[in-house]
Amino acid sequence: MWQIFRFLCTHPQVRAAGYVVNTDREDYRTSIESIYAERVDAGLSTDATAFCTEADAVVLDGHLECFWD
Repeated sequence: MWQIFRFLCTHPQVRAAGYVVNTDREDYRTSIESIYAERVDAGLSTDATAFCTEADAVVLDGHLECFWD
């Protein structure tokens, strides 16, 4: 989470998506599964290529999508 947070701070145009399991459940948690951006410039492309190396799916074709399963 901390690495994703730092990436988002460096690239404010990037958004994160995930889910929250309520604290009433024994398995409560907050999970971030993906990051995305509508537009990709050269700086974001370079940083995202390095950041998303362990992602399960990566799209860097005019927009950014990195998904971790």
